[in-house]
Amino acid sequence: MPAWRAFPLQMSRSEPGVAEVSPGLVALIGGYGASDPLATAELLDLATTATCALPPLPEPRVGATALTLEDGSLLVVGGRTMGSLPTPTRSLRLSKPTCGAGQYVASSTELGKRWDHSAIPLLDGRVLVFGGHVDGQGGPTASTFVYDPESDVWSELSPMKLARVHHTATLLADGRVLVTGGYATKGEGVATAITEIWSPQSEAWSAAGTMSAPRAYHAAAREAGGAVVVAGGWSSGSAGALATAERFDPVAGTWSNAPGLAAARVGARAVSWAGDSVVVLGGLDGVFLSSVELSRAGAPFTALPPMSVARRDPSVHTLGDGSVLVVGGVTAAGPTKTVELLRRLPRGESCSMSTECSTGACVDGVCCETACAEACSACTDAKRGDALGDGRCGPVTAGRDPDDECASDASASCGHTGLCDGAGSCAYQGPTVSCGAATCDGSRRITHACDAAGSCASSAALCDGGLACRGDACLTSCRDDSECQSTHRCADARCVPRAFSRVCDASGTATVDPSGASESCGAYRCADGACLTQCRTALDCAEGTRCAASGQCVVAQSTPREEPGGCATHAPPPGAAPAVWVSLVIVALVQRFVRRW
Repeated sequence: MPAWRAFPLQMSRSEPGVAEVSPGLVALIGGYGASDPLATAELLDLATTATCALPPLPEPRVGATALTLEDGSLLVVGGRTMGSLPTPTRSLRLSKPTCGAGQYVASSTELGKRWDHSAIPLLDGRVLVFGGHVDGQGGPTASTFVYDPESDVWSELSPMKLARVHHTATLLADGRVLVTGGYATKGEGVATAITEIWSPQSEAWSAAGTMSAPRAYHAAAREAGGAVVVAGGWSSGSAGALATAERFDPVAGTWSNAPGLAAARVGARAVSWAGDSVVVLGGLDGVFLSSVELSRAGAPFTALPPMSVARRDPSVHTLGDGSVLVVGGVTAAGPTKTVELLRRLPRGESCSMSTECSTGACVDGVCCETACAEACSACTDAKRGDALGDGRCGPVTAGRDPDDECASDASASCGHTGLCDGAGSCAYQGPTVSCGAATCDGSRRITHACDAAGSCASSAALCDGGLACRGDACLTSCRDDSECQSTHRCADARCVPRAFSRVCDASGTATVDPSGASESCGAYRCADGACLTQCRTALDCAEGTRCAASGQCVVAQSTPREEPGGCATHAPPPGAAPAVWVSLVIVALVQRFVRRW
């Protein structure tokens, strides 16, 4: 849970003007001290809690409103002195607030002289001021005016429908200003439930409906969605202190009941916090209250750690870094000098809700750098199983699932294992998990295993030792060549490599590969599993061819050869035996001898 940091000022200040003039530097203007109004002003360094003096005010004042303008100068609107009758003071402007230097420039107009008023910085840089008291004898005022810092001009505008004091004013997201409740008559006897809206386009007020209960000394703040929550306060008649709350929808222009406070509060303060929450703190309900309540995005109020000092009517501001600053207020002992700061927690600190964290995310019980919403991710070392550091979002180490985010599917489906994979996802079944029965494909065994990506993958592997695959497994021994791969033969129950990967067929004129496919050798014969490419004798050539002198097998020719005297001889057919040659020569000689005779 976020904790309050408390430290004292040099003097008590009730109803001071408070403005953050630069990150971490806060101006404190006037206020009521231990016994008298203050004309002092100081600059508070929140990092060191040290203060230094700003130029003193022209006169003491209580209830002034302090604003930092766009050019960095400080505007002090109104306030009152504390004589026999309260007297309003002129507005002031201090250029570039610096310790011990500078001089206030008082407004030349009477328009800014009032107290218990509202001063709202508008989206266009101007300041809208309205309501409050303008003298110590009359009742509240409805007068409205606007200050333009660029021209240093105050301009009076159309007044509110009702005079108001101890009301609330809230800047809406679209630049309009909502005013609620307060006292409309002198004496603070009857609170009003009537609300109004000021428009920057028309620069005029219009009705904004009626709350369910009249309220004064109540609290109001804007939610992240644009609605305004109004809570607590003092109502007329027997109702007294209120714990109820209601919500205004600026788009529809309607009011509705909202979850109430745990305690009735008068003089409490409310601020927007952490972008999506409203914090209500302090106040009075018979006793001074230190309790703090938070509502996130319209949800019921829950308790935050209390302040160290119970008080009502403090000055409360949301600073640029999202911290809530509480200055002054009244305690049972009178004005207090204790300042309290509710800072959002840094990364890695223990938390219970995201609004407590400066990172905007409470994950696994610590303020995390991101929402860390991915499966199998965590923001603490204990849940991740590493030493990355609390507050860092990272993947849960493999084999763990501390948040039971991963389903555990049937293994054969190749689904999730029920554990994280170490890379920020749920793991799938891996290759060690079978997703189907093995089968055989000749000499290959086909297996089916999960691929660690959610699918079943098939793979084929050649059986070892040249053995064939039968049924769903590789053989471990052979009985004949059919139980070996085609490149092997069976010998002594083992498959051993054949001499050649191809063999000659039975005719000796073609080669056969391990699959049984044959390839003709053409004009040549096959020898040792390969087709010859040259011949030395006719025995190297296929039937119908002869071995030419060039060493090539060529088609055999039967053309006769002329012999002297008109006789012709024929070349012997390829492969003819030498005896045949001799017989043919003898016959040819005999025929030639007979013709001569």
